[in-house]
Amino acid sequence: MNSRPYLPIVAVLALMLAGCSNSSATPSSGETATATDTPESSTVTLEELQTKYVDAGGDCDRMTVRADSAVSEEAGDCDGGALLTTYRSDAQRDSAILVLKGLQDSNPSPHVIAVGPDWIVNGADAGSFAAAMGGEPLQIGTPR
Repeated sequence: MNSRPYLPIVAVLALMLAGCSNSSATPSSGETATATDTPESSTVTLEELQTKYVDAGGDCDRMTVRADSAVSEEAGDCDGGALLTTYRSDAQRDSAILVLKGLQDSNPSPHVIAVGPDWIVNGADAGSFAAAMGGEPLQIGTPR
């Protein structure tokens, strides 16, 4: 039995963040954790997000910053397995959530991410730290 069922999701998201184009689709009301627009530049840096995650109890002593991402403003992989991403707007963040939801359709296990106004943390324990980080947990997928 795979003790880390989220790894395929994180791997696919990593590929998506590295090279997919940004979709202009926006989720319908209630599908995202927040509804207000954020400024055109991210209000939280990747390093600040890492600090929030660690302060909330997440495992991210070291982070490898990704050079480029077509979807997020910044992206980094934590040594504990979580993927941290920041966004220029909630529309950009919401597009990433839609992609995650689409990817989850092929995985029978739901996955909970932490979502803030201009960031997403995607990892095995991200949902449990969402409130302490100033965000909300968002379940991606439906159990089968």
